Amino acid sequence: MNETIAYYDQHAADFCEKHDAVRLDPFHKAVRDNIPLGSKIIEIGCGSGRDAARSLQDGYDILALDGSKGLLAEIPKRHPELKNRLIFGIMPCKTQFANEYFDGFYSVACLMHLYEKDLPPTLAELNRIIKKGGKGLVSIPTTRNDVNDDGVDDKGRTMNVMPIDLWIKYFEEAGFSVTHGEEEPDKLNRPGVFWITFILTKK
Repeated sequence: MNETIAYYDQHAADFCEKHDAVRLDPFHKAVRDNIPLGSKIIEIGCGSGRDAARSLQDGYDILALDGSKGLLAEIPKRHPELKNRLIFGIMPCKTQFANEYFDGFYSVACLMHLYEKDLPPTLAELNRIIKKGGKGLVSIPTTRNDVNDDGVDDKGRTMNVMPIDLWIKYFEEAGFSVTHGEEEPDKLNRPGVFWITFILTKK
């Protein structure tokens, strides 16, 4: 995980430049379809701030968490409207929020960076801070051809590419019911990379 965060710290400007222009229209439609506009939500792993900025524009009261101080420093240059909505935190961690503080959450391309052992405490914390019946949307890769046998990609980042059934097992064990969409090709057109979005509901 330290190597993953170090990569984002060192390449924050380039990462934001590359990813900020990518539009995840189907994902944001799924957010709007599952979480009422105006809801208080949190994004886990906000990256370039692209999705948090869009959710704010859509009408959500959003806070955005990331473990890279480099990215958090870069985001306000591109999305000044997020300046007071950014939170530093490396999952798994106990966040500052009370039980059931948020109506929902989402996470795009973040949980994939967690070691498998870190998934249960991370998901337990997400379950704790959202309201009963609240929804969470999680986008993770189902296939990546740039990850070696040790679960590390060509940039030195941890990439936990697990079978769909195993993700579902961890989500359900953390107290969520789970549905998911179809696999989708990569929005950066990288060959051999496919994604899926899970929709979680706190029981």
